This record gives sequence, structure tokens and C-alpha cells, in this order.
Amino acid sequence: MSHKTYLALTNDILGELNEVQLTSSNFSTATGIQKFVKDSLNRAYFDIANENPEFPWLAITPSGDNNEDYGNAFVDTVVGQRWYFLRKHSSGSHGTAKDFGRVDWDNFYMTTEDVGTCSSAGVCSNASYSTAATCIAAGATWTDYDTQSVCTGASATWTTTHTAPHDRHNLRFVSVDDWRKHHRESDDDEKDTGKYSTPLRVIMSPDGRKFGLSPLPDKVYRIYFFAWEQIDELSASTDKVLYPEQWVSVLLARARYYVWQFKENTELSSMALQEYNKGIRLMRAYTGNPQPSRMIDDRIRFV
Repeated sequence: MSHKTYLALTNDILGELNEVQLTSSNFSTATGIQKFVKDSLNRAYFDIANENPEFPWLAITPSGDNNEDYGNAFVDTVVGQRWYFLRKHSSGSHGTAKDFGRVDWDNFYMTTEDVGTCSSAGVCSNASYSTAATCIAAGATWTDYDTQSVCTGASATWTTTHTAPHDRHNLRFVSVDDWRKHHRESDDDEKDTGKYSTPLRVIMSPDGRKFGLSPLPDKVYRIYFFAWEQIDELSASTDKVLYPEQWVSVLLARARYYVWQFKENTELSSMALQEYNKGIRLMRAYTGNPQPSRMIDDRIRFV
């Protein structure tokens, strides 16, 4: 992340224009050319993200319980639940903070390895609840974990132990249309009977904000995938861009392009555009220009 603040970047360009620079006290109320420069920096910030939403510095930071061999993000399934939000973990937990900017749909990986065991579930002596069928029939909840199965309900709790080997495999991506045409009917049959099974496919929801599993999960699995940040608009004077310091010049070049266009200086705007395009080529070369095949959507953009 660059050490330069939104205020410092704005003043860099204002200084080049011989315009009055801003301070932390008047930054939020800027008008005229000062506000236009601020807006241009935001626009440039989103332009670069759109050039390649998989730049490595946009990759999310894995939580402490993440297995980075499989992905930098994960979601634990719920028995019989199809859809799960694609959202950033909060403070290493499974809570939600905000939607991811992009995920790699071709690399979803399912495993029972590292799935947390149920703590303080207790072991009930009532063997009437020792199977999923009897547990669910009693109105309780049956959950299969990596090392044990647990029945929890108002009247009883039953725990039984599992052993390795663990389930592990890649999930095949299918579009929601393909799923509806070829798999939904059989999945619905499983849902009606409560006889779930091991997921084999991952589905992108129509709005791109969730992933679905087919068939419906019969126990708790950990679904790993690779995800990248959705950048936030710069707002406060102390905000910083996510890009490393070496690429801040590319951001400034793009912002200058918009400023010189506004001032109708075609020569300087053309020079700024050339500098920006050269910088983007270097950024792509530096990162190997990864081009995954599927995006969540085009929400990473300046509005």
C-alpha cells in the first residue's frame, strides 16, 4: 500500500497546476478545480482496478485459519443449504464485511480438512438421536463435521466421531442456466427427501454475489477459493490507495489525463495518456498479466 494519502496525491497535481493546495481542514469541502482533481484521482483509481482486478496487491489477506494451498478465502457449508455470499471475512472470522471484487470461478476446492470440530456439544447417552434421520425427525439439527457428527436440539445432544480420510476435490463450475436445465430437478428431489450428498459443482448466482453448491451438502465442508478486494472510493483526506508505491505514478498519470482534458489541453492530455498506458503495460508485465475467465460482475468501476 502506498504511504501517500488522498490529500497528498491531490496536492501533487494541484501543485503541478499552480493551483491552491488543500489542507486536512478544507479537503472535504473542496470546490472548483480542487474538487475536480479529487474526482479525477478517484476515477483513475477505479480505472486501474478495472484494467486487471486480479493485481496481486488486490488479493484479499487470508484469515488465520485459512489453508493457502487451496485459496485465500473460504466458506463453511451448512447441511442442506445451497447459496452462500461471496464476502470478505471479518477479523479472521466467518462474518461478512463487504462483497469481493472478483473471484476465480475455476478454482473452487472442497475439503473436510481443517473444518472445525464442535466445541462443548456434549455427548448424550440417548442413542435415539445417534443417526441423522432420528435426529431430524425429532426436530433437532444434525451436523457432520470433519471429526464428528453432532445432533443438537431442545431435548438431546448426540456426538459421534469420524475418522480420516478426508473428502477433497475441485468443484466444477456450471452456469446457473446449465444448473437449472440439467441438475436442479435432481437437487430438488434431494431437498424434498432430505437425502443430501457431496457437492460436485459450484454455481454463480445471477447477480454474481453468491455461489451455490450442487448437490446440496450432506455435512459441513470447507469451500476454498481465490478472491480479490473490491476497492473503495477514496473519501477522507487520510485515505490511501491499495497500490504499492512504485505504481502511484501510473495513478497520477491517469488523473492528469482527465485534468488536462478538462482544461482542453490536448497535447498534455495525450502525453499523460501515453504515460498511463506505458505504466499499465509495466504493471501487467510485472504481474504476468493474469486473465481469469470469469468475473463476479463489473461493480469495480467509477460512478
